[in-house]
Amino acid sequence: MTFADTTISGAISTNTTWSPLLGGVYIIDSSFSVSSGVTLTIEPGTIIKARTTGMDGPSIYGTLRAQGTSELPIYFTSIWDDSIGGDTDGNGPSVSTPGEWQGLYFKGGSVGDLDHVVVQYSGYGGYGYGNFVGIENDGGTLDIKNSNIHDNYRIVSNGAGGTMSAGSGIYNKSGTFSLSDSIIEHQATGVYIISGTSTITRNIIRNHFGTGFGANGEGPLILVDNIFSGNSGVGSMDIAKPFIHSGNTSSDLADRGFVITGIARDGMVLESTDLPILVFGRIMVEVGKTMTIAPGTVLKFGGWPWFGAMEVYGTLIAHGTATDKIYFTSIHDDSIGGDTNGNGDTTTPAPRNWNAVFLENGSEASFDNVVLRYSGYNFNGEYLPGVAAAIYNRGANLSISNSYIGDNFGTSIFQDGGTTLISQSELTNSHSALMLRSGDAVINRTSIHDHIGWAIDNQSGILFQFPEIKIIDARNNWWGSVDGPQDTSIPTPTGSGDKVSANVLYEPWLSADPTAQKECCSSVLFLPGIMGSRLFEGGAKRWEPSGDSDIERLYLNSQGESLYSVATGSVIETFDAPGPINPDIYKSFLNDLAQKKLDGTITDYAAYSYDWRLSLPNILADGVLEQVLRDLASSSQTGKVVIVAHSNGGLVAKALINALAEGAPGLVDQLILVGVPQLGTPKAIGALLHGLDNGIPLDGLPLVLSPFRARDFAQNAPFAYNLLPHDNYSNNPGFSISTPIITFGGGEATQIFRETYGNEIYSGTTLRNFILGTDGRAIPVYRDLVNPAKGNSELLQDAVNQQSLIGSLWQIPNGIKVHQIGGVGILTVAGLEYRTFNFCLGVIKTTEGWYCNSGIKTLGYRVNRVIDGDKTVIEPSTLAMPISNNVTRWWVDLAKYNAPIIGINRDHKNLLEIPDLRSLILNNLMGTSTTSYTYVSDTKPDLGTSDRLSFTLNSPLSLSYTESDGTVVNETNPYGQYSEYARYGEVQIIDIFAGETGTITMNGEDTGSFTLEIEQIQGNQVVGTTTYSAIPSSTTTIATVEVSGDTILETGDLMVNYDGDDTIDFTLSPVEGEEVSLPTAPITEETFIELIDQLLSYIDTNVSNKQTKKLLTQQLINLKKIYEKQEELKAKFPHRAHLFHDNHVLKSLVKVLNKQIDVYVKAKKLDLDTAAEIKRLLELIQNKL
Repeated sequence: MTFADTTISGAISTNTTWSPLLGGVYIIDSSFSVSSGVTLTIEPGTIIKARTTGMDGPSIYGTLRAQGTSELPIYFTSIWDDSIGGDTDGNGPSVSTPGEWQGLYFKGGSVGDLDHVVVQYSGYGGYGYGNFVGIENDGGTLDIKNSNIHDNYRIVSNGAGGTMSAGSGIYNKSGTFSLSDSIIEHQATGVYIISGTSTITRNIIRNHFGTGFGANGEGPLILVDNIFSGNSGVGSMDIAKPFIHSGNTSSDLADRGFVITGIARDGMVLESTDLPILVFGRIMVEVGKTMTIAPGTVLKFGGWPWFGAMEVYGTLIAHGTATDKIYFTSIHDDSIGGDTNGNGDTTTPAPRNWNAVFLENGSEASFDNVVLRYSGYNFNGEYLPGVAAAIYNRGANLSISNSYIGDNFGTSIFQDGGTTLISQSELTNSHSALMLRSGDAVINRTSIHDHIGWAIDNQSGILFQFPEIKIIDARNNWWGSVDGPQDTSIPTPTGSGDKVSANVLYEPWLSADPTAQKECCSSVLFLPGIMGSRLFEGGAKRWEPSGDSDIERLYLNSQGESLYSVATGSVIETFDAPGPINPDIYKSFLNDLAQKKLDGTITDYAAYSYDWRLSLPNILADGVLEQVLRDLASSSQTGKVVIVAHSNGGLVAKALINALAEGAPGLVDQLILVGVPQLGTPKAIGALLHGLDNGIPLDGLPLVLSPFRARDFAQNAPFAYNLLPHDNYSNNPGFSISTPIITFGGGEATQIFRETYGNEIYSGTTLRNFILGTDGRAIPVYRDLVNPAKGNSELLQDAVNQQSLIGSLWQIPNGIKVHQIGGVGILTVAGLEYRTFNFCLGVIKTTEGWYCNSGIKTLGYRVNRVIDGDKTVIEPSTLAMPISNNVTRWWVDLAKYNAPIIGINRDHKNLLEIPDLRSLILNNLMGTSTTSYTYVSDTKPDLGTSDRLSFTLNSPLSLSYTESDGTVVNETNPYGQYSEYARYGEVQIIDIFAGETGTITMNGEDTGSFTLEIEQIQGNQVVGTTTYSAIPSSTTTIATVEVSGDTILETGDLMVNYDGDDTIDFTLSPVEGEEVSLPTAPITEETFIELIDQLLSYIDTNVSNKQTKKLLTQQLINLKKIYEKQEELKAKFPHRAHLFHDNHVLKSLVKVLNKQIDVYVKAKKLDLDTAAEIKRLLELIQNKL
């Protein structure tokens, strides 16, 4: 341990560790750097003080690992900071202020791993001295967590005779940057981002002179679960920057939302599920480009200089839903999105608070379930003299449906060209609803009321610029009165409703307001899916689990009964498990139901939790679920209940309706099935036999639930058997499935399967026999996921009995409407294929290259996948019932929904987080409909035939893919922008889409060999393959494949660094349609057994002492038997071959024999020549080991 201050100048050029100094600190200056390829490790409690001595600043070119603890953080601070580490500069007591040193600069290719670090009083910058920062990343990989970055800025001139603060706590200029669980406070700006991939989660960002963050440039920004407080605003950014955000909150001084400006990128989706979007300037959609606004998005406009405007020259799609409307409103409107300007009720919204939506000539705009209010500023008439409007149609195709346009200054819609179509909407509380000078307009089934002037003002044919008279079709609308509108163009108007001008068709009109709320709806019973309810043992939560030990407490006996006393908790809204992000599962849907209860649409709802481990009869046995249903029905507005069921909840619902028997139609009016495996799912076979997941609601859950534990848990769990494919899975009235569930390839390892079950299994008795292992296979050991387990015959038969009651033969009681909703577009397991794999047992290196000098045939499997599913259940099972008068089918296009989203994908587990799907459910509940859905349809969507490359790995290696922007896709981060990872027990797969370029990497985790299969796939069709087979690997192996396109020939060579020494040991090139392996070494020497036999023969001929001959012969025969037994075990259990890698036992026996020969020579029982020959042969035998 060092006992004094240590000054570090210049570059650190060798790997170095800094430990806490007793009574001292480390002092660095502007020249400090960590060289490329070098790692500086800083241990907990270390203090680093810095001073500015020149340009540039402390720079990291290599790796900086500063990992403190909560008790012993690591400090980076100023040399004048006496509060930490004492009076380092020796000038007596002093208090640091911001801007006293230059901060930390991470350069291109560097790595920063900062944990429990404090960076303070930096921000010195200016020409040549850096960018007023605490930390800057310019092309490195920077991860900061559990840290405090504060008071890093400098006071500079504002150019007008005054001063201002300048500086960011963290400045990500480029590269990959992540910030989590930290406090960022008291800078000019908390975090500023120019480029690269930035992920900011669970931080407190507070008390900045400016905003909490700023962002522009390329690369995505992911902002999740952060708390903003005391800043002048949350943050501002260019609208074109990819932006994923959720769970953020703000109590800032003002601007409690995301301020955006600029030109939208083509195809972008603007959304706000947490804080509103703020528009103070202009946002623009250019010609030929499309911008979509997602359901639930809140846009607030206002402020200098533009007072908030949207200009559309291309296409604008704003489609909300009945429950997640899109809002265009004022910055002063606190009724939606909260108190955004932070002034309480000091200001209130009013017409003319913001500018307008400008739809220019040739543009397209579609509004559905939109609220647009408090607009009409129009720059005092500078845009169009004399006309203030909320929407200007200057020649666009504009459609508005299910929307509210009102409370605007002037006219809500001005039109002097194009077309305007309005239906099922409300226009109100403005001077006019529509002012038209040219173009075509049609309005129907809309409520038009409470306008000050003309509700419909047709000025065509009046102004000389617009001489052509246009007729506005405004028939079948409500005008605020049963006697219709007041027609001011006739001498004696008859109606007393809103006024209309000449050239407006208004007869017939509606006699009631179509927007008036009506009591209509049944109460709702929601049944979640497998693993969708929390389970407790006493006060200990066992599901969601924190590790394998929790799963062990959920085990059941061979009769499917719980071994321990387990009770249910609540339905899971947000999955709670270790990991960077806890996904919402049912949160949004349950919020929808709560809102419908609050606004009186429904009287009540119940989210029923149940012990999903159990059989269906046992779930219903206590009668509680039936009583909940009856209680809901008794208070329902209709006297009935709508059952909404997800996944396994749908099987529970069918069993419940069976139990209600003839009483069901009097209690249930609709059954809505979401992602329900009505005929089972092939993935359940893999779960039971190999540890595949069953739609467990968390990607990356192997961190707390290993596939070994998952398979072991499933063996006696009835739910695992309930989900197996039904006996008529492949041939049922709703869908016919032509592909087999199980396939057996050729070769010796699968021969017993083919002889027992044939080459293919579709379903029925043969499938059950395979699950039970009637082929006579052994039960695999716990960690052997390659060989299939054997099922529980009693639980399997119970499941078959239940499936016959709820499967394809299930009869829907008269009077109950069934809506089936299934997701498609995601790769989903459709079957398993068992193969004979080549396995390399030994590898040798010669002057001529590397060889696999011995090998065996071993069993393995791969998964067959199709895109007609939701990742867990395929379409024929979710939509099993044929369409009829009381049965519908709905498809959710998950490929389209997930396409624009980076890092956040919806699949089987969280289908109910998709707004369109929830809107469909609520529309069915309320008996209403929307004009269209973006991602839901009553016909199967075109899933296309776009190419992808699929890399399937069977091996003891980990698998990852690095995208061109540096994003690493692997087991813990399964979704990239153009690729995704999936694990199926022992099998790992990377799928790469859109011809993306990047690098496949495999890292050794055990000694053995691997098989890597590369497939070029169009839709569900494999159009090209190549296979690297029996490639040897060790615990240090690194193997890579470069990918430069979407064909087999555009994949690079397989480069293998066998021993991890930074040198490529061998390279193999892909050959389309063929299997590529290392060559087999020619056998030029005698084998171990041949040498033993040779020595036995020599001893028998040349050793005359009978006792010596007998003893040596017995020892050699014993040695031979041990070797043969060892080879037999290696062949039978190849995954355990590494246990015999050093041949310790055999080597010891040969060593003993050598010593015995010396003893026999001394005792004159062997002559010297005979002993020498025996020793020569023993040396050859030793070399074989």
